[in-house]
Amino acid sequence: MPNSDLPVASPLVSLSPQVVVPEENPLDGDEVDGVFASMDMDFNTPPSSPPVSFLHSWTISERQRIEDRRRSNLLRGVQLKTRHEKFKKNRQNAEAALERSKRNEALAKKELASFRSKMCKDEAEAKRINKQTLDLEITLIVN
Repeated sequence: MPNSDLPVASPLVSLSPQVVVPEENPLDGDEVDGVFASMDMDFNTPPSSPPVSFLHSWTISERQRIEDRRRSNLLRGVQLKTRHEKFKKNRQNAEAALERSKRNEALAKKELASFRSKMCKDEAEAKRINKQTLDLEITLIVN
């Protein structure tokens, strides 16, 4: 129902579905509980951009609600974009941390291999020195 304070430039366009009952029933008047059996549903949808006269028929509160909704949608879009950028940056940081971790792991493996190699060399050196010491002791005892 239009607001009585505002002039109405054109009749209101209904956005709700309307039932269209044909004047002549092709089923020869077959009715079920007072409703024609051949009833068709016709959904009147407004065009993608409503005519100016349609926009003028809206009340101030309807226009305000639509404008508020538009602002809310714009704000939500900005929030989602900001959130997307934040997640994107977090992902990049996580990928960089993973790369650093892989480099650190490779470096740690290299250091461990070097340490083991050194330990093996030290062990071999210790065995060699121990063998030389035993050989010297044996030669001293024999002489």
